[in-house]
Amino acid sequence: MSSSKDESKKPTEEGKKEEKKETPAPPKKLAPSEVLRNGLISLEKAAALKNIKNISGVIHQITFFRKHINARILTKLTQIFDPSYAEDLASLEVQKADQEMEVDEKSKGQKKEVVDNEEALNFQPKVITRFSRVLEIELFVSLLRLVFFIDHKQYTKAEEFSHDLILRFKTLNRRTLDPISAKVVYYYSFSVEKQNKLQTIRPLLFELYRTACLQHDELGQ
Repeated sequence: MSSSKDESKKPTEEGKKEEKKETPAPPKKLAPSEVLRNGLISLEKAAALKNIKNISGVIHQITFFRKHINARILTKLTQIFDPSYAEDLASLEVQKADQEMEVDEKSKGQKKEVVDNEEALNFQPKVITRFSRVLEIELFVSLLRLVFFIDHKQYTKAEEFSHDLILRFKTLNRRTLDPISAKVVYYYSFSVEKQNKLQTIRPLLFELYRTACLQHDELGQ
């Protein structure tokens, strides 16, 4: 009787071993620049299919992107749409790094690596050509620049830049741009509020709200 019990136990033990062997490995964690590259590709596909939900999904990652974006990446992305672009964003980054090192004594002498694999953004010329034709990608990159200005406390520059973007959005009537325009308006208000002059833009905000209602733009409302 005991031998039969032992035999009945063996298959179960072997089965457990097989289950452990067949357990799939956890997915490889993507570098921030790879996540950004995938986001741009998703925007391209979503714009072609007019899929607002997927575009909103990329925009919701803005909090993740703003933690890892740097001047080199922003310049590289902006040059897709404006090859002559050469704004010195690096100086802002250096200023911020100096401020952080003054606040945190433990971080002195340590260089923080913002992105661990920027090669993911070295696109082939044919990909750059494709991206340059997608308005949603262009304005998403502009949104990243806007957030970069705000994170570096360049509120006047952020106000001017976002105001120009809003004027551009007013000339466009594409529902696929609604998630991006809503974020731009939010950061526009934020940058103005930081300068203690929110009351000066109330007429514009009411106008944008009225337009959003007329166009059934729930995100803009």
